[in-house]
Amino acid sequence: MVNTELVQFAPRIVSRLSSIAAQVQAPPDTRPSTTESTPTTSTRQVETGGLPLVREVLQGQGIQGSAADIILHSWKGTTKKQYRTYLRRWMQFCCERGINSISPSLNDGLSFLELLYQKGLSYSAINSARSALSSVVKVDNVQFGQHHLVIRFMKGIFNLRPSFPRYNVTWNVSVVLQYLKAQSDSDLKELTTKLAMLLLLLSGRLQSLHLIDCRNVDIVDNSIRIRFGDLLKQTRPGHHQEEITIPGFSDNRLCVVKLLKDYVHVTKDLRGDETALFIAVQKPHKRVSKDTISRWIRGVLAATGINLAMFKPHSVRSASTSAAAAANVPLATILRTTGWSNQCVFRQFYDKPISDNGQFGETLLLMAQNDNP
Repeated sequence: MVNTELVQFAPRIVSRLSSIAAQVQAPPDTRPSTTESTPTTSTRQVETGGLPLVREVLQGQGIQGSAADIILHSWKGTTKKQYRTYLRRWMQFCCERGINSISPSLNDGLSFLELLYQKGLSYSAINSARSALSSVVKVDNVQFGQHHLVIRFMKGIFNLRPSFPRYNVTWNVSVVLQYLKAQSDSDLKELTTKLAMLLLLLSGRLQSLHLIDCRNVDIVDNSIRIRFGDLLKQTRPGHHQEEITIPGFSDNRLCVVKLLKDYVHVTKDLRGDETALFIAVQKPHKRVSKDTISRWIRGVLAATGINLAMFKPHSVRSASTSAAAAANVPLATILRTTGWSNQCVFRQFYDKPISDNGQFGETLLLMAQNDNP
């Protein structure tokens, strides 16, 4: 079913790990011994990475096989990657000091976080390390990160080394829209980057663009409907990204429906069996990664003169939603379009008065239409 509210709104806006591997190596002919007691962190554990430590904790609780595998899948890939970094550091820390990596003292855990602080890591990085340790360590029958002294310790870290947003202002969306209006639709590279940038502006979801599948895109009544069949960053039980509906726009130079039709037509003979919407501009024309799309977006921002030292591709999310808020787009529409489940994130980072009238999508596009062509 078409989300009628979105149909109305959309048309109106448009290493440390390498050093560990080099320094720590298991003896070639030595197998780790097995004992009934829990051993301190071994060289083998450091080499195999952090998540095996989580599995070891589960096994210690009698959870093995498929059940352990399913529990390990409760963390998404990006979280596992982040945790693995700090759990490897933790195991190296324990190995050097003869500490039991699963049952350390509170002081051991705090000393590890202090070491990261002394090495110059930011508050957010140390907080990630705290979360990683919480997946394997309990102190006084509570998860390590929830211990009242650990919470107090992290507050001290924040006061000593506060974490601030990358930027306090955002760039003007109309500058990018004017640039896109002047781009040719006949060149595959320009057509690709133009479509990607417009979809990003109108959805605010950089990490989702590479997941769009042609089979999940419908063109109905001069509007496009996009469904996501993959897990997204915000996906959790009971909450999944709603279908995004973007109607056509009066100016064909900024009409996502027209651009999408043109792009699908141009790439039809290039993509073969590839069903991902965005494919590589050069051979082989396979699906592209999130990093590739980020490079496309970065190129557009650079071409319009936006300061890339300050603004990264993810800033498009901030620029589009801030412009929508300034144009009195309803907060509920902004949250639904971008996939935020509540207003806390939006209000924390934008903190602008929200009106009950206005539209999300068309407002951005009208900024360009009202300017001189």
